[in-house]
Amino acid sequence: FSSSSYSSKSNLNDVLLLGEKNENKQSSDSYFKEKSNSDQNLVLNENIVSEVRGTYNKNEEMDPYIEQTTILQDKLANTENGESFIKKDFDMKKLTSIYQKIFKEDKKTNEKTFINESLDKDELKFLYQMDSRIDSHGLDTEDDPRILEILSTRDIKEDIRIIFENKLAFSLDEIKEDTIAYIGEFEINKENINKFKKLEYVYKEFPNNKLDIFKFNHMEYPKTKEEWVKFLKVKNISMSDNEDFEIGLNMEGDVNKMLEKMKNSELSPDQKFIGLKVLDLFGDTEDHKYEDIYKKVKELGLDLCEQDDGPKIILSTKLKIEDWYITVMEPILVKDNQLRVWDLFYPDNGQKNICGIPTNIDLEYDNFKSSRYLICRIGK
Repeated sequence: FSSSSYSSKSNLNDVLLLGEKNENKQSSDSYFKEKSNSDQNLVLNENIVSEVRGTYNKNEEMDPYIEQTTILQDKLANTENGESFIKKDFDMKKLTSIYQKIFKEDKKTNEKTFINESLDKDELKFLYQMDSRIDSHGLDTEDDPRILEILSTRDIKEDIRIIFENKLAFSLDEIKEDTIAYIGEFEINKENINKFKKLEYVYKEFPNNKLDIFKFNHMEYPKTKEEWVKFLKVKNISMSDNEDFEIGLNMEGDVNKMLEKMKNSELSPDQKFIGLKVLDLFGDTEDHKYEDIYKKVKELGLDLCEQDDGPKIILSTKLKIEDWYITVMEPILVKDNQLRVWDLFYPDNGQKNICGIPTNIDLEYDNFKSSRYLICRIGK
């Protein structure tokens, strides 16, 4: 749909409110600039989205017609945190829908009545944040309080039965061909990794203590450095250093070199990856050099990432706010004696980051601050 076709059928005041209100800042987009001039609903503050609202009704909901187009998504895609804001908007709408199935609230008295309508498998997976975090409009480090309120009413054993359709094992010996999930104690060793290869979910305790096994959306990927750079910029992915990794390197230059020198590979839609922390690999909280991590991954029978897996992962919807991944792979030589692997980070400002970090034998990682995941491929 073009803006002209949209304007003939929907409410023209349904636009983006960008950043804090600032009367002096205007959009360079003539269509949205016109709306900004007319009712100040579009305001730019360093291209950061703070609110999306419409004028369809008194609740400032979007016009039903515009919701069927990609106009809003396209505009958000051109803002620094637009992609994350679209997900926040979706998550909040879905959470509200679930909440209204569980509680009925009297708007006059604010009294709540427990309804307890049944939830389906997809709603339960969303509520337990199994595949991604529920992003809210509040503080990114805190869950929406309605999540805990809903979960406090749930029978977790019954929910587990619905989610996993009874294809669930509670001991390693119970894992069968049709098992899709395991909940129980385990160690990270070669034998158990082999058992987990065909599973979709592995937990020590449901729903929080999860082993990060994942696949991600498959797409047609760029082939050349120039194509990759253009594509990453279009997707608003930063090719610069993370704030706390300060060793005076030209990170964007390193990313360009890595994109130029990395080997291209084919990625099967069925390819699984696993994310492990240093503690998972070594069972301690000591610092470990990349060389030691590389050897340990091999010992566990895991496959190294391909050199182009990092850029592919950062383009996927896999990363959640505050995720931090490092690919375990054959390092890429960017300069004399300077080897790099991919470092992927999704900070709470909503803009994904990709850079290359050194793997020199004399560089000790500070336990990856116990929050970074080491990403490997899982063979079939």
